[in-house]
Amino acid sequence: MDKTLWAFGCSETFGLWLPDCIPTEFETWGLVNLSPSNLSWPKIVANKLGYQCKNLGKSGNSNKGIVLDILHNIENFQPDDIICIQWTFGVRENVYISPERNVNLNTFAVDKKGKKMVHLTLKDRIMKAYEKFLQLIDYETTSTIDKFIYIDYINNKIKKNKVFNFCVDEGVWQGRETKIDPFWKIDTKILSTNKIGRMEPSKAADGHHTGVKGHELLGKHYYNLIKDDINENKKFNPFLKVYNIDKSEYKTDKKNTILYLGKHEHRNHKKAIRFNKKSKSNQFNLPVAYTLNSMGYRCKYDQLPNKDYILVAGCSISYGYAIPQEYRYSDLLEKHYKMPVLNISVSGGSCNLIRDNILQLLKGKQRLPKVLIAQWPAENRYWIGTQHYGIDAGNEKGFIQSSQQSFEVTNYLCKIYNIPILNVKDYRSSNNFDINLLANGPYCDYGRDNDHPGIKTHKLYANNIIELLNQYEIIKGNES
Repeated sequence: MDKTLWAFGCSETFGLWLPDCIPTEFETWGLVNLSPSNLSWPKIVANKLGYQCKNLGKSGNSNKGIVLDILHNIENFQPDDIICIQWTFGVRENVYISPERNVNLNTFAVDKKGKKMVHLTLKDRIMKAYEKFLQLIDYETTSTIDKFIYIDYINNKIKKNKVFNFCVDEGVWQGRETKIDPFWKIDTKILSTNKIGRMEPSKAADGHHTGVKGHELLGKHYYNLIKDDINENKKFNPFLKVYNIDKSEYKTDKKNTILYLGKHEHRNHKKAIRFNKKSKSNQFNLPVAYTLNSMGYRCKYDQLPNKDYILVAGCSISYGYAIPQEYRYSDLLEKHYKMPVLNISVSGGSCNLIRDNILQLLKGKQRLPKVLIAQWPAENRYWIGTQHYGIDAGNEKGFIQSSQQSFEVTNYLCKIYNIPILNVKDYRSSNNFDINLLANGPYCDYGRDNDHPGIKTHKLYANNIIELLNQYEIIKGNES
């Protein structure tokens, strides 16, 4: 019997408003006789896996509605089938107004004139009562608790199948202040909260839902997560794979070492040499090679050590862009403490990538770091798979809010899992986090791109971090 991928969710799973899934009668939106889009992420993932696809997403569906859909179909799941659930916005609700009548309440849905509507015939007074009810309670906290209960229940209810939980990241795409409760992310093995979609040029035909490009990106990202999990012979990756080298810009050898720098890195080379003459830096006589591990990080470790280690996460600052690897502050910390330092920083990295890597680490239930050094990047970035997005994507407000949430969630996760965390930023990091400023100011030298911190600055960063770790009594002296 062919294996089946079952997908449950809302219109973002169904693929509403993609080119092959456009309602012809808007007034009956949600009730029209449409089939799920063949361009939606469930179909893309199923095709990549060689599975049949059963897309049971519904427009306007609530998390309770998703649970009901799963329970109505659970007896049809075969042992080799996989279940993909993309949980939706907490503000939605399914209620029974009689034992036989279940209706969906959706305060997000609007008609062409911007007037709110629901997906089933429902008297205005019921909708108005529901909206008033939401105004009187903290529905964000309430819906988060409900979501935890639903997800935890489904993961324990389905015993014979692999279940993959994803989540529409409403904070990024709706511009709302949304609380993120990390408990359900870990306890229910949420694999990803990343969401590419409601931004140009990937909007669907209604200018609101995720478009073709967004579904392609989601499909690729979800496929990689699912593929790694269902392959039992494959070692679990403690961190997300970000490996992505532009072959036109770099040449690489079989060890994933970039053999020479791209032209863009030499643009300000002469200026950098003049600036660094004052510090008599010899770094420009040294070759710069970026050797990446199997997951795409500039780190010599592919797996977690079986002893104490330090974890460093950040952007190009911690990645050591434009300087040799051995001069990065993370490598200097490794020499100082005589302890492995795993550097999972990425050039162009974002706050949400730091958060998602911590989630991935906790999901694996492997050895946790002695300390996490989190160097927080600019707030106006968002990362998914091997691609990152910035303010040019036209969603700066959402990205900034997502970064703030990522900062809070990461720190809370470290608290409940007893991981000491040192939060730092450099003077050019455009975020408003009230955290330690490395070296208390500007760089004292630059890398060969005349933009990123140089060798002497990284040495100052290392000394500063050592002082902070000692000050906060996280790691004292040369403890190893």
